[in-house]
Amino acid sequence: MAGAGTGIFSSLGEGIGAMVHIEKTFEPDPGRQKRYGILFDKHKKLCSLLREYLRELPRGSLILLKINYFRRELQSCFLLTD
Repeated sequence: MAGAGTGIFSSLGEGIGAMVHIEKTFEPDPGRQKRYGILFDKHKKLCSLLREYLRELPRGSLILLKINYFRRELQSCFLLTD
């Protein structure tokens, strides 16, 4: 946008064309659609629970979470058995 705004490119489209180069496109695997759906449902539930939890905290008192512990907890939420 800055390039178009400063006149380096005549338009936003020209700037995008000059700067963006697509090397590879990834498509979802239809065979994994069910698994994607399950994971997405878990993601939505987790977001809802976190939103509710964060609203309950007193304003300005967000605590620091240990990153490794939090990561392990999130990973355990998404474990699926086939």
